[in-house]
Amino acid sequence: FNDANIIMSSKSDDGDGPNRVCGVIDFGDTTYSWRVLDISIAMTYAMLNPYAQSTKHSLSSAAAMLRGFHHVYPLTPIEIKHLRLLICCRLCTSVTLGAYSLRQNP
Repeated sequence: FNDANIIMSSKSDDGDGPNRVCGVIDFGDTTYSWRVLDISIAMTYAMLNPYAQSTKHSLSSAAAMLRGFHHVYPLTPIEIKHLRLLICCRLCTSVTLGAYSLRQNP
């Protein structure tokens, strides 16, 4: 998940209330795979979110994402064991692809 596929909604009908997440759409990377990959990617992007970084809440943002996911889709002990490694792998992938994109189109 990332900022481009999170659907936000106002809590009130008049639109003046605080925003809340009401849905997530991500058909671009649709595949059959392990669920733990979804949450590891979501947690990575939660940590990289500019607001989370500027307020120094990167880890708490990722933790909130994990709590919500785990509440609906409980992770197994083996998935939890590998979660940190999967997040690190996604961070490496994001940095590598970002550097490649910058080199291709400065």
